[in-house]
Amino acid sequence: TEPPSSTPHGVSMLRLTSGSSGFVQGSMPLPVPSASWTLQFYIGWPAYDAGEPANEAGFPTQNVGAPGKDTIKISINGKEQTVSTSDGYAGKMQVIMMTVEADSLIFRFDFTSTTTDPALHPFIAAGEVTLNHDATTDENGVGFGEGKGEFKGKCVNAING
Repeated sequence: TEPPSSTPHGVSMLRLTSGSSGFVQGSMPLPVPSASWTLQFYIGWPAYDAGEPANEAGFPTQNVGAPGKDTIKISINGKEQTVSTSDGYAGKMQVIMMTVEADSLIFRFDFTSTTTDPALHPFIAAGEVTLNHDATTDENGVGFGEGKGEFKGKCVNAING
């Protein structure tokens, strides 16, 4: 798997290239230890339109042919979810959200397809993580101290980095 040279709407993405199976795995430390995080990313599922001009990214439509049976098994910190073309998202984005409590993200994406053409394969777009709460509070804020204080941190624009 590797990113294509052209991406839809300028987003970073990952997809199976010219093959019928592959995987990507890795880990990423999170900035607040022992915290609860919500992860969000989307999968773009291509659809076929014979009248569509050539489009290497293949989304939302492409003119190469009808997509085959594609499956992506998502594994993040022991949580697993499998998505496939049979979920009915052709030409659409499928949003994936997970909540994990962790010091780091450990991920793996397994791709399988009945076709080998990259334009017919779905892609995973770069996502974001949101801090829900740290180890000193529960999901309702119980444990958060009262009084005056300061909130400091680095803010990164989620739209354009």
